[in-house]
Amino acid sequence: MPNLFAVPNTDSSKHSSTHRHPKFIDGTHKGKYPEITTLYQLFMDNVIKNPEDYFLGARQCSKDADVFGHYKWISTTEAATIVENLGAGLENVFKVYAPDINPVTNQQPLGIFSMSRPEWMLTELAGFRYSKYSVGIWDDVETEQYESQINEADIQVLVCSIDKISRLLSRIEMMPKLKVIISMDNFDLCKPTVTSRVFSLDDVSGLHTMAKSLDITLFDFKAVIEMGKLNPTPPVLPKPSDYSMLLFKQEYDKVSTGILHTHQSSLHCSRSMYLSLDLGADVVHLSHLPLAKSFEHSVIYMLMFSSVCIGFHSGSSKRILEDMQFLHPTILVSLPAHLEELHGTLVSKVNDLYPKQQNNYYGNTRDSRHIVFQKSQWDSNPENLRMCPGIDFRLRNFPKKDYKVTDSPNPRGEVMIRAKSKFSSYYKQPEKTDESMDGEWFATGRSGTVTESTNEVYFRADF
Repeated sequence: MPNLFAVPNTDSSKHSSTHRHPKFIDGTHKGKYPEITTLYQLFMDNVIKNPEDYFLGARQCSKDADVFGHYKWISTTEAATIVENLGAGLENVFKVYAPDINPVTNQQPLGIFSMSRPEWMLTELAGFRYSKYSVGIWDDVETEQYESQINEADIQVLVCSIDKISRLLSRIEMMPKLKVIISMDNFDLCKPTVTSRVFSLDDVSGLHTMAKSLDITLFDFKAVIEMGKLNPTPPVLPKPSDYSMLLFKQEYDKVSTGILHTHQSSLHCSRSMYLSLDLGADVVHLSHLPLAKSFEHSVIYMLMFSSVCIGFHSGSSKRILEDMQFLHPTILVSLPAHLEELHGTLVSKVNDLYPKQQNNYYGNTRDSRHIVFQKSQWDSNPENLRMCPGIDFRLRNFPKKDYKVTDSPNPRGEVMIRAKSKFSSYYKQPEKTDESMDGEWFATGRSGTVTESTNEVYFRADF
């Protein structure tokens, strides 16, 4: 089967032919999962189909720092109950403390500031239940950068791990719009969190005293969930066109650019990834990449199209292999930089652990995030790449590199993408949004080449 399908009569002197996945030549998903139109519906569909399955889990830390035991799990049904009550509690918090609607999005942002963990996902899903969109604050940046993200996103309510609270309160004057901080870690536990630090009752009391003096309202997960139980609120479910998330892309000048995605675009991205794979049932995933960044976020929802068990890592790259030994994952998703970091303990074992199939995805935060992929059982030719289903691509003349689609022997140019998974807009930057678009097509700013040989069409992108 050819790697790409060239749509007839779509080329010109300015553009190459439009190319698609060879099994999805009409450019759609062929009616796959039409009843699911939002990420929240995808989650609830998983709950209905797999009510008792393990869904989210994390390793439990003992009172001895850095000593982690077995995974503790909640089922999809238990997750749905938490999401219902947490969502109602959050809605009450917004109504009382932060009722303002964001004038840019006409919705309310819900900030999430933590390493990837079950509470990250539960918070986002709870927000979705009331048409909030999540704003993932990067967990691995300097103080000025996460403050900039909180301010840029106009966040009034922020859910975070307990270790972040004192840092936030100590510089609260730099985040004047922030009104409510909710701890993912319950204040009465007084045991190690995923950060491996023990927080005593005195520590918690000090946080409350500091927050009160700064006129910041402080809750924990337990209190907000209880609030939702006592004050149940009818859900306000999102529409496909509603925003689902605001993601930040780090630019070379260290300025964070906000990028808005809708439920439709996010769902299309994850469904496209799912249709490009053969995962089967009963998938076990080790989540160790940041949920505040686009790739892992897309992967998590992609896996919800199957029956999936998501175990989160224990917070250190040094324990990834140990996490795997406890979890026994059937799929490992990572990035080149992370694999290089783990090379000594992990990469050398990957082929033994996962001999059946390897997939490389190429893309970026702003567009469909997964433009092409390559399977290991294909030949090693770096040009042997196939489009994901429901994604159109073509090349256009690229003066920056003096590439033309009329170049011989093969057309070269800037990679252009058209898909429902394309980002909605740059946050508060309409001019930049307009500059990145050519009609329906998103200009990636990256170059590519199409090679035709014996009925095979190869594509190489310089990502």
